[in-house]
Amino acid sequence: MIGLDANALLGLLEQENTTRGRSAKTLLRQAKNEGEGYIHPLALAKLGDALEQILGERTRIADYLDYVLDAPEFTVGHAKAAREALKRYREGSGRFSDCLLVILNRAAGCQSTFVWGDQAGDSAGFTELAG
Repeated sequence: MIGLDANALLGLLEQENTTRGRSAKTLLRQAKNEGEGYIHPLALAKLGDALEQILGERTRIADYLDYVLDAPEFTVGHAKAAREALKRYREGSGRFSDCLLVILNRAAGCQSTFVWGDQAGDSAGFTELAG
């Protein structure tokens, strides 16, 4: 199994149009068996943040994240939580990384995930810390 970070995953999005894309494709070919490309939830959150900056279009971002979650080449850590976060992301206005944080915290037994500031109003599921 090989671990993949957000930049390697972005390279796969670029396909073979860039040096990073060609390198990422070559790296993924090294994973001979299904599921050998491991994606940690932190890498998935960073990927979501990067896609939001690059693509900007929520539907395209969600579709690419969905592709990553479904691709047989990948094993995604906490995949069930990632899918739930993607569902919340598709339905709301919060950032994917925020949705994933809230869902992972809930899976760890947290009743609430508190935030200070204007993020509380988004659909990620935060509870605003009163001040």
